[in-house]
Amino acid sequence: MRSIKNTPPKKITDEIVFLLFLISSSFLFFNKMISFVCYLLCIFFILMEHIFIKEKTLSSFIKNSISDYMINIFIILWIFISCLATFSYYDGVYRNFAYTVLYTLPLFTPHLYELIRQKQQRLSLLIHSFFGIICLSTIMELTKQVYNGNDTYRLDGFLDNANVSSYALSLVLIILTVLIIHSSRVKHIISLKWTIFYFIVSLIGVYFSYSRGAYLLFIVPFIFLVFKSQNKKLKIIVSFNLVFILILLFTIQPARITNPGKWGSVSYQYSLFRENDTRISMYKTAFHTFIKYPVFGIGGPDKFKRSIGDLKNEFNISYENSHHAHNNLLQFLAAYGLFGGLFLIIFHVKWFLHLQKNSGVFFDISLGILIGYLIGGLFEVTIQQPPSVMIAFFVYGLTVYFDKNSEVASVFSKTREQ
Repeated sequence: MRSIKNTPPKKITDEIVFLLFLISSSFLFFNKMISFVCYLLCIFFILMEHIFIKEKTLSSFIKNSISDYMINIFIILWIFISCLATFSYYDGVYRNFAYTVLYTLPLFTPHLYELIRQKQQRLSLLIHSFFGIICLSTIMELTKQVYNGNDTYRLDGFLDNANVSSYALSLVLIILTVLIIHSSRVKHIISLKWTIFYFIVSLIGVYFSYSRGAYLLFIVPFIFLVFKSQNKKLKIIVSFNLVFILILLFTIQPARITNPGKWGSVSYQYSLFRENDTRISMYKTAFHTFIKYPVFGIGGPDKFKRSIGDLKNEFNISYENSHHAHNNLLQFLAAYGLFGGLFLIIFHVKWFLHLQKNSGVFFDISLGILIGYLIGGLFEVTIQQPPSVMIAFFVYGLTVYFDKNSEVASVFSKTREQ
């Protein structure tokens, strides 16, 4: 057995990077701080490898990043410019730093992918660890609430925010939907039984979040992907149950479990039109914030509440006292001005363009995530929610890499369209 002393530095670094990324992705729904710190360390070791190991140079990394992920770099730079131009407070600087770090993920995705595909078992380990801990957190929280007789109001998956958890969980459901549709072509990575198990548990988690936006984020790409596929049996099943699914998700929701230890008496509430006025008020707040600060915005979400007083005096209308806009585009316009919103639009357009000439399992996942991310971004600021950002930006990074280097997709070689 080779000793550590005789092990090449690159191999040691690769093992450390993979372990850190495994922990970061696994804790995404369990502890955001652990996930974020592990990702920071992951970036650090990747950069150290590019700088100090002869096989890879920092200059080539920078060149490839600028060539392939220019829009991400523009977004990151403009956030810092906006933050400096508006003299953001400490909290705003910290939040913007955290967001920009997450937005770098596509730049490091090629390195992570090449690392994963070195060993086939790494991908299976990453998938089962990621999906498994998501399901474990959902089961633990739901079980705790049921046996304690508490409200099942809005499961949050240990993230203390049901919207953050449910929107990211809906993105997970999109990935699992594609894996079920193409189960025969991904069986070398994950079995159908495990995929269905992860799907059912994740669906329960989304359902008990009571988030209409999360429902839409999942259900629209789900229907699109099912009817886009060649799986006739699945199409028939979904067609017969579509009306029931829509009624279940958007009209009636269980609001409370009252008997400890049992699924006792359950009260229901109609949910389709609740809180619409509040959400519209948030949109109005963000829009008028943009009108007042069109160039650099207000520098970050921490200053939304500070700007509301000025807005009331200038426009003479009431505003929702919220930290964010509950809409991706309005959030970027208000927080980072016109160029922030423009860069965000370009990001989504480029993502779509990279999908135009590609097909296969992974590109179905990417298309579903893009559709879901756009829909979710209408009702929540998914662009500034760490779990959603890491899932979407990792998929985007792979999409760009596979589009320009289709021959390297050996991990998905059995699942790509020929």
